[in-house]
Amino acid sequence: MTSLKLVFFLFLSLILISCSNNSKESEYNWPIIKVENKPGVYWWWMGSAVDKENITYNLKNLSDAGIGGVLVIPIYGVQGEENKYIDFLSPKWIDMLGYTSTEAKRLNLNVDMTTGTGWPFGGSHITKKDAALKIRYEKYSLQKGESVHIKIDPDTIQSLRAFSDNHKSIDLLKLINIDNEIFWKATNDDWQIFKVWTEGTQQKVKRAAPGNEGLVLDPFSSQSMLFYLERFNQAFKTYNAPLIRAQYHDSYEYYNATWTNNFFPDFLNINGYNLQDYLPELFSQKDSDIVKRIKADYRNTLSELHHQYIKTWVSWAHNHKWITRNEAHGAPANILDNYSLSDIPETEIFGTTFFNIPGLRQNSTNIEESIFKPLILKFSSSAAHVSGKRLISSETCTWQHDHYMVSLAQIKPELDQLFLAGINHIYYHGNAYSPKNAVWPGWLFYASTHFEPENTIWQDFPELNKYVTRCQSILQNGLPSNDILLYWPIQDIWHSFTDLQIKVLNVHTIDWFTNFPISKIANNLKNRGYDFDYISDKQIMNLKVKNNALLSHNVTFKTIVVPECNYIPLKTWKQLYLLAEKGATIIFHNKLPKSIPGFSNFNTKQNQFFESLKNLSFIKSDSIDYIKIGQGKFLVTPHLEKALKNTNVNNESLINYGIQSIKRKRKNDMGYDYFIANLNNKKVNNWITLAVSYDAVIFFDPLTGNKGAAKTRINEQKKEIYLQLDPGESLIIRTYNESPKIIPSWKYRGIFKDDIIVKGPWKIEFLTGGPSLPKSIMVDTTILWSDLNIEEYDNFSGTAKYTTTFSIDKKEKNYLYELDLGLIYESAKIKLNGQDAGSLWSIPFKKNIGKYLKSGTNKIEIIVTNLAANRISYLDRNKIIWRKFFFVNINYKKYDTSNREIIDSGIIGPVRILKSTII
Repeated sequence: MTSLKLVFFLFLSLILISCSNNSKESEYNWPIIKVENKPGVYWWWMGSAVDKENITYNLKNLSDAGIGGVLVIPIYGVQGEENKYIDFLSPKWIDMLGYTSTEAKRLNLNVDMTTGTGWPFGGSHITKKDAALKIRYEKYSLQKGESVHIKIDPDTIQSLRAFSDNHKSIDLLKLINIDNEIFWKATNDDWQIFKVWTEGTQQKVKRAAPGNEGLVLDPFSSQSMLFYLERFNQAFKTYNAPLIRAQYHDSYEYYNATWTNNFFPDFLNINGYNLQDYLPELFSQKDSDIVKRIKADYRNTLSELHHQYIKTWVSWAHNHKWITRNEAHGAPANILDNYSLSDIPETEIFGTTFFNIPGLRQNSTNIEESIFKPLILKFSSSAAHVSGKRLISSETCTWQHDHYMVSLAQIKPELDQLFLAGINHIYYHGNAYSPKNAVWPGWLFYASTHFEPENTIWQDFPELNKYVTRCQSILQNGLPSNDILLYWPIQDIWHSFTDLQIKVLNVHTIDWFTNFPISKIANNLKNRGYDFDYISDKQIMNLKVKNNALLSHNVTFKTIVVPECNYIPLKTWKQLYLLAEKGATIIFHNKLPKSIPGFSNFNTKQNQFFESLKNLSFIKSDSIDYIKIGQGKFLVTPHLEKALKNTNVNNESLINYGIQSIKRKRKNDMGYDYFIANLNNKKVNNWITLAVSYDAVIFFDPLTGNKGAAKTRINEQKKEIYLQLDPGESLIIRTYNESPKIIPSWKYRGIFKDDIIVKGPWKIEFLTGGPSLPKSIMVDTTILWSDLNIEEYDNFSGTAKYTTTFSIDKKEKNYLYELDLGLIYESAKIKLNGQDAGSLWSIPFKKNIGKYLKSGTNKIEIIVTNLAANRISYLDRNKIIWRKFFFVNINYKKYDTSNREIIDSGIIGPVRILKSTII
């Protein structure tokens, strides 16, 4: 080797070593923040009355607060601003979108847009031909010898069939005369005639923006979707700014849509038989087998047509180099498959979850206590995990409480619940574009929560966003690590609810989930510390087997669990059998499925299914029936947990301490990342085990950004981690397959030595807010300024500073000093001896302040921000007009707070400094 080549080789080696070291080094630090790690906001353009100066003003406010993206949704306008309205997709509107995209790029923000205005899709160019339809029918009963005269509308008629008691049928449309009339006499038998026609639902786009008022699109027609999108094709021909990131489709709210103009031919193509031959069954409410099967085929057809509708939209967006975000829930369709179509599946949380966290202010008017809410959220993340999508979004905090009644402390556990469900791309609902000169409270969308600068929670909003960003920087990386695929038997839903034509699967009314065995299995798995992903029939067809594990888009699963169900498609059954032959373990809970679904080619398929069952000769062993199939096996058992252990699926013992968790596997087998949260009322102070092996563990605190090496030990041949977690707290646990470099130890609380009460007196100064700034006052102890019973304090919403001094005889090393504010309403920034000591905005309101303390006298400033509710009530009591737009309360009734009680504001305390040993 020449000397020159040797020098080059050594140089290259040093670079590679350096890159390798840097890669490992980054494993021990927080990831470098990317724009998509940051939360985004729904950004409503009211009347699209936007201008370039205020677009920049709004975007900069959001960027400065730590927001990483906006979703542009044009909606209804503001009274008195009509001359500024911009018609949707007009050249000026496109210019404003282009300017937005340009400014967002400069400010490092993503821009998404809804493919329309308001919701759902539709608008001014949609005629009856492409609008949403519902099916109508009328039944005539004729006895032998009776005649009937029927007038029809050739534009809406779908079918006119006569059915005899002897199961004969006649197509009466063949008898239509020139006047669109039919005269017919019943002969030989008694007959029933079904006249079937369509009507437009007459639904119009909800909260439409100027230039897009009109009918809602037919959600079962790909052709109508293409027609709808042509308007966008034409409008974007003049667009010459940076590309927006994504197109967005809101949750399915196409009310009463039950048909499409080509439904009968589509049904025939999908099912292989003519639905017109079974109109009595389609419109029957009897609980008979054939009625269930015909209705199931009808519902399945609607599901497939809506799937193609969304697929058409996704393909169109991709052709324009945009990705897509889709809220699949609410549709009468397989939401797992429809979530999977989009690049970013998106769920939503509506209302408030009850959390048994001490000190968390609950509002009984809007609490959902359903234990199934987290399980519904998993449908979107499951679709993403199974289909290989990295980002899973959520419309977050929609109507969490009534206007200006939501605190940051209330938001955090809702976000933690989303993270635990696999969501990793939060979008707040939301923020309304508002010009700089708008009078307080600015322009507002009617649905709370309000993430706008005019809202008082904006004062500490950046701290919430730092928390979300840190969590998402971890949760968006690596691969999902859920061992179980839980089969969703949607055909059981399609065969139920015989009193309905369609069944929508929304996130509010969830009998489509709770009425079926899958809900109990999912809840039991969750409560026993097993994490899982739902899987659909279509998705099962794409699974592969490698080393006895199931693979889907490079994500590995150990088994499929099939809940007790009545119906399973023959294709799905055959695929499960094939997967077992290749080495997979399939677990059937309680019993095997009973039947093949639907009426299409039923006898042939059912016979094939039964023949397959006959060939299964199960062996009983330890309450589990099993049969070897090729390299794998089928298990049938009522004891699911025992079967999972048999399949080497381990649960997380964290759940035994009330700790919920989700984990992801880091790339290159470097370890696992856990997100854990204590959403209960008990402290955790225990040695715990994890379900994965590791050499070392580092704790990362997403609230503060702190990190430290966790204490570990071997106990009874099991490796354990020491964990302390108060109610309301969350943590990221990173495991490592090799010992990391020297990392400072995590600081654990030991024995409490002192409890220093910061008594006062306190000076309270009012810094920012309104309707006016009250005068400063001195108080003997911490007190709510709303308890002073003085009008100017009662009305005030904003930020006030509590200041006092206290003394510490001696600050000692190797002790932990924690500031505990007790109860505060609602958040606070801390200054200690002139230094910023951080913020307290979530429960528990505690913070390590040791490095800011000194022996002797200390000065503490607590800068407290309350809710904006009292200021709004002041406006209402004084009849000051501020609602210049459509605005309702949480019950969609008139919003008037003039008689509302004053909302607590300030510090109750007690303010303490807790001194403890560090262990």
